[in-house]
Amino acid sequence: MSADDLGHGFELALDHYPPVRPAAKNLLTPNSLGKLKLGMTDKKARSTGYIKPGMGACGPPVLKRKRRGYVGWRRGRVSEVSAFLGTNLNTRRGVGPGSMVTEMQQRHPRMKGPFVTPVLSDTGTLWVYLQRSKRGVLVLVLDGSASADRAPVGADLIRSIFCGEEVVPKVGLASGC
Repeated sequence: MSADDLGHGFELALDHYPPVRPAAKNLLTPNSLGKLKLGMTDKKARSTGYIKPGMGACGPPVLKRKRRGYVGWRRGRVSEVSAFLGTNLNTRRGVGPGSMVTEMQQRHPRMKGPFVTPVLSDTGTLWVYLQRSKRGVLVLVLDGSASADRAPVGADLIRSIFCGEEVVPKVGLASGC
């Protein structure tokens, strides 16, 4: 029995409402997070107002609370911006940590993968999806370790997303901590 059958109340069906996209400053692309671009110097990156003063728990500077992620540096320039489960960073099409593989496949049909990649900080492996541009690469990392006997399925969750200068899945990923 629905609420309408009783003559009061209402029902909501999510298929009638378009997904709400995140604020522009929380959009992660292959080469940026809003105004924070790959290749920026330390001074320019900090002038965006996105980065907390000091160092984060894992070493790299931490993004301010509204963005909750990490910034990686190479030779004094931004080389990576990453976000993990519990953050509010998403792609332009609304895919982020906590999204399912089916959502990612529907909203990002050009995303390549899945690829198995080693984790450089331990002996594990992960499944990743990639989207390359001329200025960088967007990487979606799946929750759970990769195994040869089970490929990712639609209900698997995206654990983290990041943009970086270059990612070679065969070489591996370094952990943020």
